[in-house]
Amino acid sequence: MNGEHQYAFEKYLESWDKIKHLHFSELKTIGVISKELGIPEWCIGEIFEFKKVDKLSFRELCKLRRSKDFKFLYDLHFNQKMSLNDIYRLHGYSPLYIKRVFEDEGLKHLGFVNQLK
Repeated sequence: MNGEHQYAFEKYLESWDKIKHLHFSELKTIGVISKELGIPEWCIGEIFEFKKVDKLSFRELCKLRRSKDFKFLYDLHFNQKMSLNDIYRLHGYSPLYIKRVFEDEGLKHLGFVNQLK
């Protein structure tokens, strides 16, 4: 042994670029990244501190995800005239989530007569 102390998180530093990509580009939480990469959550938190980079809060992640989904959901609902339930059945976005995406942009969803089919 060379006598140098190594912190537990340091063995995961080579994963920093992947962690950054998953968190800031794919908008994944630290918990999801932990499961995906097999790195303890606390180690990921220590890596962010070591690199002096602030993590996105859960609230920020949610807002960014909704913003990212807006164009796709807008097209389905307003241009293709799909109901919220149809979007849910075909694409997995819940009606409540879709409503929130539109509310963030100052829009209200369209009401369809037979939306509850």
